[in-house]
Amino acid sequence: MKTLERKLRQRGVIVALVGLIAFICYEWSGLVQKADAIPAFARKYNFACNVCHVPGFPKLNDFGNIFRDQGYQLGTDGDLPTYEGITMGFWPVSIRTTVGYQLASVRTDGSGITSGG
Repeated sequence: MKTLERKLRQRGVIVALVGLIAFICYEWSGLVQKADAIPAFARKYNFACNVCHVPGFPKLNDFGNIFRDQGYQLGTDGDLPTYEGITMGFWPVSIRTTVGYQLASVRTDGSGITSGG
């Protein structure tokens, strides 16, 4: 009977910890502010966002850093980047997983063992 109580207590602790972690994540998600970014440059010159940015937004690539350092102005059309060599840096592939656990108990006192005869 004590093992059953211990298992129930352990299960209750696990459920409580998972619930606490879920609650903390939910509360922290409310602290994230929306960016409200307007891609005005990309719209004006008909460019994709990855012309100035690397995949880990809001990081800038080399052209993005030069554009920022020049006061967000372009000198001539020759200064505009081409699409050659511009990639997203990753393949658009995702993997879905499910996390879980299994609990198996084995009786060691021999009460569940039957012998044939």
